[in-house]
Amino acid sequence: MAGAGSPLVKGMNSGESLLKFIDRVVRPDAGYIARCQELVGKFVKFLEMKNGPLNVNKIVTAGSLVSGTAERARADIDLIIYLNDYSSVRDLSRDIGNVLRHLKTYIETDVIWAKSLVFKAMAPHSAQFFLKLGDSDTEHTVDLLPAVDIAKTMSQSAIYEEMKDQTDIRRFYGVSLAPFHFRFLQKVPAKVKDLIRLVKYWRRAEDVPIGSGFIETLVIAVWREDHKPQNFDMNQYLRHVMQRLSQIKTLAVVFDDNYNHRLYRNDLKPPYLLDPCDPYKNMAPSIGDIPIVKKKADAVLESLARDGSVSTQTSR
Repeated sequence: MAGAGSPLVKGMNSGESLLKFIDRVVRPDAGYIARCQELVGKFVKFLEMKNGPLNVNKIVTAGSLVSGTAERARADIDLIIYLNDYSSVRDLSRDIGNVLRHLKTYIETDVIWAKSLVFKAMAPHSAQFFLKLGDSDTEHTVDLLPAVDIAKTMSQSAIYEEMKDQTDIRRFYGVSLAPFHFRFLQKVPAKVKDLIRLVKYWRRAEDVPIGSGFIETLVIAVWREDHKPQNFDMNQYLRHVMQRLSQIKTLAVVFDDNYNHRLYRNDLKPPYLLDPCDPYKNMAPSIGDIPIVKKKADAVLESLARDGSVSTQTSR
């Protein structure tokens, strides 16, 4: 509960609990989610049209909108576009620049979608747009991610083995593995997702240099280490997460759900938090960002102690 001093999280009212704050500010309402999903569904149909620039096999929607970890009025939408014309990840990697340019032109020359989607940036394996929802000022990030459906014919272990020798294009495999990460997120209860939302909100409010995927995975790690309770004290769990961030210099987290990391990584040094579905992807922030992450986390721990909600001791 926020005390009379500075709020535990920016935007909290004096005397307000974290649960009430999440309900009032952080968690999106069902109507908002439904409107987003409806608009994204229409956009997917547009991309799948036969007169489009690409031979699309299927499109899988992922990101925080679908996984249930989106903040209010903010959602990350990943559209994984599986293409028919490429037989391997390497084939697609050679042509990815052309594919992304075709997608960008297709959207920007359409009478309807050119008004709703604003180009943001081109990454090595994706095109990123801002999607406006109706007449509101809210903008959502949409990543268009061309991919090869290698999981259709290969097991996860076979994919990891193939990635061993493909160091120059491993990031392209990550796109094909994204649906596995999405299923990993779906297995957690609603209260864990609320905590994820809260930490994302804090990250944005305090400009903390950690990624959404890192937050999601770290929160789930904390929850699983406590034997996956369906219910828990939100203040206590926020403390646990902030303690891990305060000690981020020594962070060492791996999951054994999909792989034995020792088969693929012999170079790990803290800090690391491996993607549960990609042993080659370390989601932890860079060494240069560690001091600011620790400073921001320590400030929350001090506020929790001052408020009297929890102790700042590191024992669980």
